[in-house]
Amino acid sequence: MRHKQGRLLEVVPFIEQAVKDNPGLPAFRAVLAWAKSHDTADSDIRHLLDVEVSSDFPMSEDLQWLTSHALWASAAARSGHRAAAATLYRCLLPWHAQIATTHITVSGSVAHYLGQLSHVLDRYDEADLWFDEALTCHEGMEAPFFVAFTQTAWAALLTDRNQPGDAQQARTLIDAALPVATEGGYGYVERDARDLLERLG
Repeated sequence: MRHKQGRLLEVVPFIEQAVKDNPGLPAFRAVLAWAKSHDTADSDIRHLLDVEVSSDFPMSEDLQWLTSHALWASAAARSGHRAAAATLYRCLLPWHAQIATTHITVSGSVAHYLGQLSHVLDRYDEADLWFDEALTCHEGMEAPFFVAFTQTAWAALLTDRNQPGDAQQARTLIDAALPVATEGGYGYVERDARDLLERLG
């Protein structure tokens, strides 16, 4: 709920305590990197990711594996951590058609995270295809948050790629995402969409 509301900073101390209390559970480290990446200076996130990259994101292939890697991918994308992005891309690629879920949490289409990672790796055309796949998935889920989530990330990619027609497509995506985010109280999506509008001028 705090993620949807754009209020993850409020729960970071509790996540940090969970990491300390459960050193053998990497999922908590993934949640911490993901949570901090929404509100904290990049250097903090990069250190957390550096530690994981050095040991190749060690984690048992359990119920939390896919969601944890999706959260690490989000943190890598938000901090621009290319080494983490490259490793996580390879990990997540076989699962592109899946939805990251622990059955009590839902993090959305894996294709969305592959799109973010491709964006960080400057593979813009590839990212474009992943976001298209993710949006189709989220629309099929009839999940307004995840639809706006992907529309905004896709708009960010198009803004950076800046090929003919990209700016207009980015505006169309933001025009669709922003009112949904505002009405739904999706704080981070709304913030990111408004930042993109400023960039587009």
